[in-house]
Amino acid sequence: MSRPSVQGWSPQLGFSRRNTEPGGMTPSSTIGTLRARAARRPGTPISRRLVSVASIGTIALALGATPAAAVAKATPGLATNASPNTSVGLQIFDHTNLMGGSAPTGTISFKLFAPGDATCQTPVFNATVPVSGTGSDNSPTYTTPAAGTYDWIATYNGDVNNNPVGTPCGSASQMVIVGKVSPVASVTPTLVGTAIHGTAVLQGGFAPLSGTLTFTLTGPNDQFCSGPALYSQTVPINGAGSYASGSYTPTLAGTYTYRIRYNGDNNNYGVGITGCLTQGDSITLSQSQLATPGSPPPPSSPAPPSSPAPPINPAPPTNPAPPTNPAAPSNPAPPSNPAPPSNPAPPTNPAPPVTPGQASGQTEPTRARPASATPVLGVPRGCVRGVFKVYVTGRHITGVTYYLGTKRLTRVIRADGRNRFVGMVDPRGMRRRSAHRLTARVATQSGTRVVHRAFTICG
Repeated sequence: MSRPSVQGWSPQLGFSRRNTEPGGMTPSSTIGTLRARAARRPGTPISRRLVSVASIGTIALALGATPAAAVAKATPGLATNASPNTSVGLQIFDHTNLMGGSAPTGTISFKLFAPGDATCQTPVFNATVPVSGTGSDNSPTYTTPAAGTYDWIATYNGDVNNNPVGTPCGSASQMVIVGKVSPVASVTPTLVGTAIHGTAVLQGGFAPLSGTLTFTLTGPNDQFCSGPALYSQTVPINGAGSYASGSYTPTLAGTYTYRIRYNGDNNNYGVGITGCLTQGDSITLSQSQLATPGSPPPPSSPAPPSSPAPPINPAPPTNPAPPTNPAAPSNPAPPSNPAPPSNPAPPTNPAPPVTPGQASGQTEPTRARPASATPVLGVPRGCVRGVFKVYVTGRHITGVTYYLGTKRLTRVIRADGRNRFVGMVDPRGMRRRSAHRLTARVATQSGTRVVHRAFTICG
């Protein structure tokens, strides 16, 4: 029997019958020649096997193919990179890049774990996206409800040709830090009756705001808010909005300043304490606005009673009292006495009517002291270079605020023993070789006066 070519084998076996008896039966003592043909895949090893055939004294040689070994799955690569750090209330996501493998299909699963879940036990967000080959995929976005560190886990779930692969819990590239946000706070004082109240407005931040807000009142005329607090109160916060302090009744004229501090919460940074004498946080009171303008404690209190003295000047209408000096016409009687040449002295009696005070029985003439003389604003002569000093002088001044145009400068207190209220002006950034107007808003015991002076910045 000739051996067929190995390359020509086909996957089938057959018999070529010989000496077939009539009726189609093969005699038991005779066996046909076994011919085997098998096709194989290139590279598949071929082994020869002896196959025994139930025949009398006959052994045929058959050739067969060994089954091919199972093909191993590929393991693709998975690179991940979470979205950048952000602030609470904003969105985050995860990004993956599937590489290699054997034409991967299937899905990628995303899981997100909240701050405090360090071992990634309970996801707060799950998502799955389909995969069609290698490339980049993003998870759906997630809106953060709280500040802290979030942790993503991404997993390629594999398919018939590719093994699954994923990232571990706590991978540095899978963490997103979500920070707090900063609300905005402001305070405005108001005078209700004779008491000062503060109203704070808290806005922005991440809702709902919580925590506490503290009001502090200083004054009068404490330009650095460094003195002891006259009043302090802490109120609870329940969301953005307006919050009111209690009330404080001052007894001294001058400028009072409210400051506030918000202590923050888990998702919001604290604010403050707010600045001293910033726009809108102070109020200036005159003596007439106080509850007890004539009370002895304030050293300036006696002045207001003297202020009404000028209205007493209508007392000159009481000068008709001098018309009662027609008694002087009774003085002509002395002329009947030739002896008293000294009686010309009575003509000096008209002098008393000149002094209204004597008409009221005062022992000596008194000058009616004005409530506040006209304030004088002093600036340097000629042009100025760099920071320079200005001042206001006058009577009964309780506070001074300087302005350059509409910009308020620092509020000042009496700086020396000559009743001067001194302030410093920094002209940097202002136009040179041109005139600028300085305004002083002067608080006195009888009200507020405004004075102006011009100055020039050297070229």
